[in-house]
Amino acid sequence: MTPLVKLDTIDEIVQDANLSQRQALIAVKKLQKDVKIEPNIHQQLSNTINKHSDLFTVEMVDSPSGPVPVVYCLDIHTFLTLTLDERSVDVKDIVLRLSIDEGRGLTKISRSLVFKIQRMNTTTLFLQA
Repeated sequence: MTPLVKLDTIDEIVQDANLSQRQALIAVKKLQKDVKIEPNIHQQLSNTINKHSDLFTVEMVDSPSGPVPVVYCLDIHTFLTLTLDERSVDVKDIVLRLSIDEGRGLTKISRSLVFKIQRMNTTTLFLQA
């Protein structure tokens, strides 16, 4: 009898490995050669990967090199709170690092959640993807 892999298991793997939709679909396709996966896996993957899509919008903006897509977060507080909750991280253990990059007529602002670790009265920062 072929083992049955549950949708929740696939969902956990996608979350824990931070897989893109393409990567997740490749993994599922390979798994399906040897095991049976519950029906509706493609819809489940789409829901998992796009679960925060309502917090973002994309607009095309003119730049010197032509139109480029710009992604805006509509509610940064909710997004950061959900991200920390999903990763079981206490807000006291992280720093929000903002990066600003200017070039080609655009200013790009990105954020990274960085773990704070205290050692010998020195703060060492480790990047948390």
